Amino acid sequence: MNKKIENLIEELIEECNKQDVPVLLSVKGDETTLNAASGNAIELAKMHIGIEIDLLKQLDLDNPSDLRNLVLCQSIKQLFDIDSKEDFADVMTRILKGEFE
Repeated sequence: MNKKIENLIEELIEECNKQDVPVLLSVKGDETTLNAASGNAIELAKMHIGIEIDLLKQLDLDNPSDLRNLVLCQSIKQLFDIDSKEDFADVMTRILKGEFE
């Protein structure tokens, strides 16, 4: 993520704070993710739930646990470079043996 984007996000948060507008956002760069939350906790929670509902609809998932499972599976796949059933079985065996503790 470049400095211009970081500065724009900082400006947005400052302006939202001045206007008493809650803000909740995440921006993913090449190596970093910038998360920002500012405002009333209840409003932020409502916004978070709204984002999760939108994601479920976009991904055609039925419930939040499906979304969590999808993210977990994709994260594991990327972390261990799983391309086949054999790769998956190998990683699961290694996890059960405790090799990654």
